[in-house]
Amino acid sequence: MTENNLNHLIENAARKLGKIEAITPIHTGDWASVFKVTLIDGANLAAKVPGSGHQHLARAEEKMLKYLNQKAPGLFPEVAALGEEVLLLDFIENDGAKGAEGERQAGRHLARLHNITEQRFGFFEDTIFGPSPQPNAWADNWVGFFRDRRLLYMTAIAHQAGRIEAGLVSRIEKFCSHLEDYLPEKPAPVLLHGDFWGGNVLFHKGRCAAFIDPAIYYGHNETDLAFATLFGSFGKDFFEGYRETHRIENDFFDNRLDIYNLWPLLFHAYWFGGHYAGSVEATLRRLGF
Repeated sequence: MTENNLNHLIENAARKLGKIEAITPIHTGDWASVFKVTLIDGANLAAKVPGSGHQHLARAEEKMLKYLNQKAPGLFPEVAALGEEVLLLDFIENDGAKGAEGERQAGRHLARLHNITEQRFGFFEDTIFGPSPQPNAWADNWVGFFRDRRLLYMTAIAHQAGRIEAGLVSRIEKFCSHLEDYLPEKPAPVLLHGDFWGGNVLFHKGRCAAFIDPAIYYGHNETDLAFATLFGSFGKDFFEGYRETHRIENDFFDNRLDIYNLWPLLFHAYWFGGHYAGSVEATLRRLGF
């Protein structure tokens, strides 16, 4: 997309909010680019512009953020406007400086999100995880939901894309046939961020400023907690903050953490291949499969 076309898209999206003074690039990711948009009146917005082939992301994220801001106001950016292939959000100042208290605060904020509950696992519609469709048909049994709509679903599309070999697929399927030995059948279904790693938590001057890039559904709280450890995102201070509200079972760290992280690892194997498939294999080996 040319700079002129990009500016035109953002200007059209912001036309009801005011005239634009400046558009500044902030970040170019795998599926979208983010810009800081400064209006003439001094207000700042964040513009998310999906890349080619991922135009569905703007509408999907808008719907999730509106739901989140209704259920848990103040944790996520507010939607300012949705344009053609552009999502405009309130701009959240962030400098990446978190510190121990910032991590504890992130834990408290996640615990607040997990206070929101449902009767079943899933969501009112399918959402997205990154750019991938995330199936969320309601289920009464958590083991079946996580097995079929997460692990086996992502295994199938990763194999179809040639990212993981048939032998690994067989090992995953064998492990999934024993999943009830590892996961609770009916934990409390809580509202999950769904993609809770360090890059999706904004910090500013040592405080947790906001969560971003959700992939929401209702599920076991430990899936978010597990993802919080992936890529070295969060440590003991985060878990201390979370424990102020919610208890964490000891065997989560011994067993279920690795199991729940199979889902994001399979997602990364599908999109990026390489060592992520090796990480899936290593987890299965530790589990005896």
